[in-house]
Amino acid sequence: MAYTFEQRFFSTSDGTRIGYQVAGTPGRPRLLLGNGLGGNYHAFQPLVDQIGDRYWFCCWDYRGLFSSAFERHFPRRRTPRSRLRVETHARDGIELLEREGFDRFPIVAWSMGVQVALEIYRRLPERITGLALLNGVAGNLYRTAFGRLPQTDRLMPVVLEGIRQIWPVTQTVVVAATQLPRFLDLAAGIGIVRPEIDRGVAGQVVRAFGGLDMHYYFDLLTVLGEHDASDVLPTVRCPTLVVSADHDLFTPGFASRDMAAAIAGAEVVNFPHGSHYTPIEYPDEVNAAVERFLGERVGLGG
Repeated sequence: MAYTFEQRFFSTSDGTRIGYQVAGTPGRPRLLLGNGLGGNYHAFQPLVDQIGDRYWFCCWDYRGLFSSAFERHFPRRRTPRSRLRVETHARDGIELLEREGFDRFPIVAWSMGVQVALEIYRRLPERITGLALLNGVAGNLYRTAFGRLPQTDRLMPVVLEGIRQIWPVTQTVVVAATQLPRFLDLAAGIGIVRPEIDRGVAGQVVRAFGGLDMHYYFDLLTVLGEHDASDVLPTVRCPTLVVSADHDLFTPGFASRDMAAAIAGAEVVNFPHGSHYTPIEYPDEVNAAVERFLGERVGLGG
């Protein structure tokens, strides 16, 4: 069954307007979704369509992105770093949980959402009943991105700063590229995605990405590389599922599996041919793993 996400908004304690979405079946167990940096709720559509009769889902757009884009009166070049830190996104998520009446709940997170989910766990360990961490790492992102290339963790901040300085050009290039009819073929050709990707879902993700403010996007990429929640991993006591992929350029499979090794009892499901977009390249397999995890290990089956 196809489910439609309902768009909602709320204001955080610091006055930021956050957009969030809900879908599924009201009255069923609640599940928090953690978006990636460049992908919004569309990336979770296959999962929601498969198990939406048994769960009620809630996810949110990180401040500065998608429906949580900053107001025009907030000058780009004066964006306080504290407004963009991973810890701040986690706080936004916690305020959303309180608004929507979450008590104890599992989190399914993809990409950047893995780091945000671990920060939420840091603050609410007794309330999180399970973590499904898809194509992500705990932190120190650029130490492992692109397969541990030498000096990547030092070079990436410099590269990102340079791109940020010419963000109007970047904005134009991204908008033009994401409107190309064969954009996904190009992305597959250079290894960002696999040819097996669900073209319908991926097209929605790409169109949404093309509308982002690239200045904030690259600000967030920089902050993401500065974050590290590795110290949280040994403290995780809830059931944990880690999905990794060996052709993931951004959060390589070995890095995801290193994260899993630091979590007691974590289960790993690896996709040897998957990219960073494994959840929409192999949706049936990923969704089956998540569904089984929620039912058998978290105890939300039936």
